[in-house]
Amino acid sequence: MNLKLNILTLLICGFYGFTQNNDELDSNYGCLESKVYLKTEIQEKPKRILFFKTRLKKVKTIDRILDADSNIVLERITKSIGHGDAWEIKSFNRLKIENNKIVEYQLTNKPDYGKAIFYNKCGLKIAEKKLDANLVMEKFMFE
Repeated sequence: MNLKLNILTLLICGFYGFTQNNDELDSNYGCLESKVYLKTEIQEKPKRILFFKTRLKKVKTIDRILDADSNIVLERITKSIGHGDAWEIKSFNRLKIENNKIVEYQLTNKPDYGKAIFYNKCGLKIAEKKLDANLVMEKFMFE
């Protein structure tokens, strides 16, 4: 008798739990239908040694993915040091919107490899793919 009561209770609670509206699923659906925008900000300042300015510049590129309400979905920062035409990249993390997905391009510590991380419009990670570092740099060369 006790076993039947427990099974009946589990069935009722299980059915009740599945029929409730799940707010997380509804919010993700609304997020997937909304539009997102890419905003890139570049900050430059001279590199200093003690109190003296050098010819080098610190460059920080900030990529932000914004939704329709101007809320930040994703934010990545690329840091580099440059003088003239030569650049030394400290960390490379750039964002792009391609085919209705957000793609983050990263260069890893290994000089020949990079990776692309795919996100949906809500900022949830979908997949990850290894790429050649030259392909990653070609995408951002003339921007």
